[in-house]
Amino acid sequence: MNQLSHQNTFLLSDHAITRMAQRGIQSRSLDILLVHGSRSDAGGGCERYRLLDRTVKQLKTEGYDARALKSATKLRAIVSADGAVVTCYRGSPERRRSFGRKQVRHNGDSWRRAQRSRDHDLFQN
Repeated sequence: MNQLSHQNTFLLSDHAITRMAQRGIQSRSLDILLVHGSRSDAGGGCERYRLLDRTVKQLKTEGYDARALKSATKLRAIVSADGAVVTCYRGSPERRRSFGRKQVRHNGDSWRRAQRSRDHDLFQN
């Protein structure tokens, strides 16, 4: 297992390393997700990490790289109870929302337009 370089210690399982390579996930985006992400129960004693929009806005004002933040908002990571990253993947769009907001499902082009508009609003300078 490889160790990520930050104060919170997370180990990368061989499976997670393989999936990162296969899915083109950069370690700096995964670092941001694991350090600043919101945790929820993933079952089996594991936790799911995701980055909330309000956290992205805060990190952006603190000077974090906008490209890495944008990438991190799309990621999910499953971490075992002992701190090992089991796997990481790009999350489904309908799950990328802040708590308390009504979930709206879009199909096809209308979803892409809504997503581009949301990303534009979130990452414009």
